[in-house]
Amino acid sequence: VTDTNTGLPTTLKYNTNTQEDMLHKRVTTVGKPKENNGLVAFTFTHLLSKVKLTVENTTADTATDYRYTITEIAITNANLTGDYAVAGTWSNVTTGSYSIPDITVASKTTEECAAEVLLIPGTNLVGINFKVNVEMKSGDTWKTITTTPQEYKNVIALTANTAYNF
Repeated sequence: VTDTNTGLPTTLKYNTNTQEDMLHKRVTTVGKPKENNGLVAFTFTHLLSKVKLTVENTTADTATDYRYTITEIAITNANLTGDYAVAGTWSNVTTGSYSIPDITVASKTTEECAAEVLLIPGTNLVGINFKVNVEMKSGDTWKTITTTPQEYKNVIALTANTAYNF
């Protein structure tokens, strides 16, 4: 949304599905500054929160015939869309689950990470759901060991310009 008098944006719309970072800096002074040869310094701030899911395999040194696939990964109660007012507040925010692609970790690997995701910060507590599928090699075939889905509700409220690692 643009101010009709100045042509400058007043509101920025954001959709988490785009996974584009949002930076912001606003200068409120009018006129050319006398200091610094008239140059205006900008220090940009990230408006979003970065969330990363890290999977660590602690059996890498001892088990060579296992592999783990983390599926049905979702950040729950996440802010997915919203409008950012250039004055500094979010509005019209929609909340839901943000899905993350599956992660497979071979037993010879010590760590594997999912893609980092950018989410709208807020006061709501986000959580995470996932399911771990364990496969064990038996001769030349892989056998699946069934596990139950894991759910961690109300883990943390996300803050702008902050990175989190689950």
